[in-house]
Parts: sequence; structure tokens; C-alpha cells
Amino acid sequence: MIQKFIENGYKIVENHEKADIYIINTCTVTNMSDRKSRQMIRRAKEINPEAIIIAVGCYVQVAKKEIENIKEIDLALGNEEKVDIVKYCNEIIQKNKKEEIADVMQSRKFAEFGETSYTEKTRAVIKVQDGCDRFCSYCIIPYARGRVRSREPEHIIKEIKQIANEGIKEVVITGIHIASYGKDFKKDYKLIDLLEKDVKIALSNSKKGYMMPCDIWHLEEQVKDVLSIGNQTGEGWFLTAEMIEYIENNIPNIVCVQPFACLPNHVVGKGVIKTIREKYPDANISPVDYDPGASEVNQANRIKLLMTVAKDNLKKKESEKHSIDLENKSENNLENKNINPKEKNTIS
Repeated sequence: MIQKFIENGYKIVENHEKADIYIINTCTVTNMSDRKSRQMIRRAKEINPEAIIIAVGCYVQVAKKEIENIKEIDLALGNEEKVDIVKYCNEIIQKNKKEEIADVMQSRKFAEFGETSYTEKTRAVIKVQDGCDRFCSYCIIPYARGRVRSREPEHIIKEIKQIANEGIKEVVITGIHIASYGKDFKKDYKLIDLLEKDVKIALSNSKKGYMMPCDIWHLEEQVKDVLSIGNQTGEGWFLTAEMIEYIENNIPNIVCVQPFACLPNHVVGKGVIKTIREKYPDANISPVDYDPGASEVNQANRIKLLMTVAKDNLKKKESEKHSIDLENKSENNLENKNINPKEKNTIS
């Protein structure tokens, strides 16, 4: 919305400054959020009694009657209408509109905001999905956001490339229920397929020997013997799956870093190591703590121990390989001796 106003010649100021137009993007997850939305509307009017107050968002979408009774609001827009907020704003300036709130439940297409400029230098947030079909008894979100509507893959890729061209290194994917992405498409399409597609192409074209990302559904199958995929503690089952992925790609030496004050990761990371070693005897895993009580000496010693075990395992493998080569060589020599000269000439 900010970008659309900038493109139409409007100047953006801080929310505590005096402005001609105030946009209040409301929330309605709880009664408290409803109350704070009303407070923000009235506070904006107090800053400048002559200002135009535009209320948009979820509270507006689900509480039309309440919105009608808030005299400070000059224009109310539902979640679908805020895409054209500048047009409606211009109309209210000309005193032609008061309220525009369509039934969001009837919407079946993701609302595109067009090209966006990013104020942060290192991170950008892009929305890929809207709506929810769960209709949980305690949740108002489906009524505020409507049914699941997924953004077209080509539009997502286009925006990510635009972000990359602006020098931004990190993209955060967001939505109302991103696990439902692609559910409304005719063909079977998952968000993970979209995000990994270009990554896999780039890695396959690279000459630096990067490991290709493993299929997450394969990891799910592999981790079932070690940990339930219903585990939500710390990194959940995915922390264990990552270690298994490395081992399956012939990277058995793993430092399992335990973040500062993250007890769930400690429990999961350390708790599964024994089971992983039973399934993969070559696994060489060392948990390294980053808690206040863990000294640098302790951390260094753990890594040194891991490296020592790795070297010993490498020497053992090389020795076994050498023994097998010698055995094969002696068997070949023995076979050659048992072949008579006539047969030997025929073979050559």
C-alpha cells in the first residue's frame, strides 16, 4: 500500500507525525486487537482532526456494523479492496465514497499488489498465499481472509528476482496458511517445489561440488525410524533429518550446534545421536553447546575429538580398501597362473 501511494506522488511520514491521510491496517485475531485498532483510529484523528482516516484490514472485514458506528473513519476498505486503496482514497477526497467492503468469502484469486520497493537493505518479505479453509471453532481468520488463494508461481519468482537485483540477500516467505499453498491450483503443486526449483538448477550448474537439496518427502521417510515426524520440539524432526541427509550423502562427520538457551534443541539434538549411530555406524556426531556455562575450551575439545575420530575412521577405511585391493590382486594373479599358455593366447 505504501508503494502505491509513493507511485501516485504521496509523501510518507511517521505515524506519530501530522498527516493529511492516515491508513490504519486493522487486526481482529482477539478482542484486544479490535480495541487497539479502534484506539489507533481515534489517536490519528486527535493528531489531525482534519485528516482523512482510512481503515483497512481484518477488523474492517468482519465488523462492518461496528465500523459504521466509528465516526472518525472516513473510508473503510475490506481485504480485497485495499489493492486499489489509492483509487478509493482519491474518491473519498472528492466525497464520492464512504465504504467499500466486498464479501471476501467469494474471492477465489490472489490479489496482486504489483511491483514493490523494499526499505530494508538485507531482508524482504513477500506474501505468497492468503486465506484459510480450516474453519477452526476458535478462529475468525477464514471469515476475515476468505478461502485459500495461492499466488501464481511466476509472479513469486519475478518478485524474488527483482529483490535479488536490488541487492537484498534474504527473502522471508509469508502467508495466512502457507502449508495450504497450491491447494487451489488445478495441478498438484507445493511451495517447496517452487522454492527449490531454481536452487537445484543453480547447484547442478555449479562446478564447486555443492550438495543438491534432498527431497523433503524422502527425509520424512528416513527419519521415521529415529524420531516421530509429529515431534515439534526445537527444530522438530527436521534437525534429525538434516543429520541423516548429510550421512546419506557421505558426510558422516557432523557438528550439531546447540544454540544459546535453546533447551528443546539440546534435547532433540543429543537425544537422537545414539539412535542415528545405531542406524548409521559410520556417523561421527558431536554436539557443541553455546550456553553461558560452556567454555571455549570445552567447545574446542569437542571439535578436536570429532576431527580425531574422523581421521581414525578415514585411516581405517583406507586400510580396509588397501587390504581389499591386495586381495583382489592376488586372486587375479592366481587366476592367471591357472590358465594354460594356449588358453592365455586365445584370450589375448
